[in-house]
Amino acid sequence: MRNEYTTPFGIAHYILLLAVGALALGIIIYAAYWGPRSAARPTPRPSPSPVPSKCARDVANAVEQMWAYHPEFIPAKYQNMVIEYLAAPVEATVRGTCNNVKFTCRAGQIRRMCDPCAMADARDSAMEVHISDIVAAECNK
Repeated sequence: MRNEYTTPFGIAHYILLLAVGALALGIIIYAAYWGPRSAARPTPRPSPSPVPSKCARDVANAVEQMWAYHPEFIPAKYQNMVIEYLAAPVEATVRGTCNNVKFTCRAGQIRRMCDPCAMADARDSAMEVHISDIVAAECNK
C-alpha cells in the first residue's frame, strides 16, 4: 500500500501550496507597504538649477561661437590650457568610454595617446574657464 503523501503528485501538491502561500504573502506585504501610504510619501523632485542671467547667457554664446568659428581670437591662456591637458601624463589609471568606445589610460601615458575624447574634454574645460572668467569680469559689475 502506497502512502498518498509521498507520491510525486502529493509532493508537487505541497510545493504548489507553498508557492501560492508565498505569493499571497508577497501581495499582502506589497499592498501594506506601497498601498494607501504611498500617496502620503512625496516623490523626490530635482531642485531647479539656477537660471543664468542674460549677461551670462550672452557671454557663453559669444565664447562658444568664438571657439567654434574663430579660434584665432582665443586668448593664448586658454589655448595653453588645452595644450597642457593634452600633453600631461596621466597620474592614475583611467578607464572610460568615449562615443561608445571603451578606453584605458595607464599611469604615465600621455592623455591624447590613449583617450579618444581628450581633445574635446580639454577644449570643453578650457572653454568653461574662459566663460567663467569673462562672466566674472563683465557681468558682476
